[in-house]
Amino acid sequence: MRGRIEEFRSLETTPIALTPDGVLSIQVFWASLDWPFPVLVDPGGAVAATFGAVVPKTATPDRATVLVDLDGRVLVARRGGTSPEEILRSLRAAATGITLAF
Repeated sequence: MRGRIEEFRSLETTPIALTPDGVLSIQVFWASLDWPFPVLVDPGGAVAATFGAVVPKTATPDRATVLVDLDGRVLVARRGGTSPEEILRSLRAAATGITLAF
C-alpha cells in the first residue's frame, strides 16, 4: 500500500486500517511500519462487525477489505487479504458505476 498511496489519493480515497488491539500496543507497531494512512482502534469490534469483518462463530475481527463511499455505502466487501491492485481496480470501476466482485 505504501508505494501506491498516490494512486489512492488520485481516486479521492484513503486506506484506513482497523485493529482490535489497544492504542498503546498499536502505536509502537504502526510507527514502525511508517505507513502513510491512519489506523483506527476498534477494541470491542463494533466497527468490524458493522462491515461484516468478523469470524461468524467467534465474532472476533477477521481480515477483510471493505470499500465504503462518502455516503457510508459499502461498494465492495471481501474477507481475507486483498492486493492493492485489486482494490484500485475496484475503486476505478466504482467511479464509472461498475460493481466488481474481487
